[in-house]
Amino acid sequence: MRSFDVKQDVQDEWNLYGDQILKQTVWSSGCKSWYKNSTGRIFALYPGSILHFKDSIEHIRGEDFDITYQNKKVCTTRMVPEDLFYITLLTSPN
Repeated sequence: MRSFDVKQDVQDEWNLYGDQILKQTVWSSGCKSWYKNSTGRIFALYPGSILHFKDSIEHIRGEDFDITYQNKKVCTTRMVPEDLFYITLLTSPN
């Protein structure tokens, strides 16, 4: 694998989700905090519980990433549902 990057639409969706969740917290009140940037956007907190975070890192969704491989090869990726495997022939010349 050469590189992987979160797809832009997934990142945008995550940012919208996070902003909506964080607007419901105490940090969205008129207080000044290092959790906010100069426009008042809360940016330094995870928008969910520790259990949500644990679940999200235990179940990485491969379809949310753009993956670049170094060479043409066969890749086995574990996808949802967890008991199925999908084999993809990668044809990228990179």
